Amino acid sequence: MRDAHQTAYRIYHQLNDEHQALIHLEALKRLDDETSKLSASANSALAAARFDFANQETRIAQLKQVQLQRDIDDAALRARTQQTIFGGLAIAGGIIVGMLVFGLVTIRRSRNEVRRANVDLAETNAALGKALAAKTEFLATTSHEIRTPLNGILGMTQVMLADGGIDPAVRDRITVVHGAGITMRALVDDILDVAKMETGNLTIEAVPFDLRATLQDVSRLWEDQSRARGVSFVLDLAQCPAFIVGDSARLRQIAFNLLSNALKFTERGTVTLRAVDEGESLAISVEDSG
Repeated sequence: MRDAHQTAYRIYHQLNDEHQALIHLEALKRLDDETSKLSASANSALAAARFDFANQETRIAQLKQVQLQRDIDDAALRARTQQTIFGGLAIAGGIIVGMLVFGLVTIRRSRNEVRRANVDLAETNAALGKALAAKTEFLATTSHEIRTPLNGILGMTQVMLADGGIDPAVRDRITVVHGAGITMRALVDDILDVAKMETGNLTIEAVPFDLRATLQDVSRLWEDQSRARGVSFVLDLAQCPAFIVGDSARLRQIAFNLLSNALKFTERGTVTLRAVDEGESLAISVEDSG
């Protein structure tokens, strides 16, 4: 670059272009000045480097001493850390052992409590079984005691109904009494059924019986009550078979309960008891307008 400015200066100077020659001369002077500055700076840096080199060994020695001290401190710190870790592990191990011992004691205590609870439960179940047996025996005994006079009443009503000389109006009343007695006996049988269900001895009969007569007996008791309350009572047996195979007592109970509910919630209107033969099955329904 310096040679280029110098050549350009000579060329422009020979061409008498003083302006361009002056520009290149100034550039050449700047380059010389910068070169001088760089040379002086390099000399100064070299002198400084020589001065610094003299101090390097001292600094290196100091750094080695500092590093050695750091290594000693690090070794001491590692030793203390290891001691702390081992101490913490020992404490943690002691805590774990203590927790295991506590857990074993707790489990053993809980097991003993469960055993005591099982013993108490067994005793309670035994007491409940005795109480249930006593209740069942009481229900059975009471039911039999009630059935004894009730059977006497039913026997007398049957004898009176067999007398052909009784006035028809009186016969109708005796028939109602007889039907009510049969229903009462069915209620007593319900109590016996409860006792049988609790002991697992409940059975359902399958014998031929007169379905029409059974439903008529149930209806007679409720016809008077429905008339007294101003409710019409209809017994529809137009499609009812005469005889079927089943349990007449259970059927009487079902019809009795259905009619009782129907009249209970019907203040006016009609209650209808209907039995329909549907081929493979029998449909008995109670309809009310309540």
